[in-house]
Amino acid sequence: SGPSEYRLAYMPCRNRGEIIRLMLEEARCSYELEVVGFRAWAARGVKATTPDGKLPCLRNYDGLGTDLCQEGAITRFLADKLGLAGSDATERAAVDAMYCFWFSTLR
Repeated sequence: SGPSEYRLAYMPCRNRGEIIRLMLEEARCSYELEVVGFRAWAARGVKATTPDGKLPCLRNYDGLGTDLCQEGAITRFLADKLGLAGSDATERAAVDAMYCFWFSTLR
């Protein structure tokens, strides 16, 4: 099978990267999970490779080498690209409300 469509960089824990990973699974999308351990994050300079110095990070999200950080931006981008954002304004609002609920209670 060819290269993965997406590459998600995150630490070996759930929290901020979990909803993104679950979306990729639900869409049955090919993706790589770049597990960044705490030592690699600090000592090996992985932090410097992310636009905001934070994870999660969706690597090369545009196919042009640009990385996208911030879980809200990644979640909304993937929801749109994977057909999970809703088909009209009412559905998009319901999906966004569900994401906001997750964000405020499960992180």
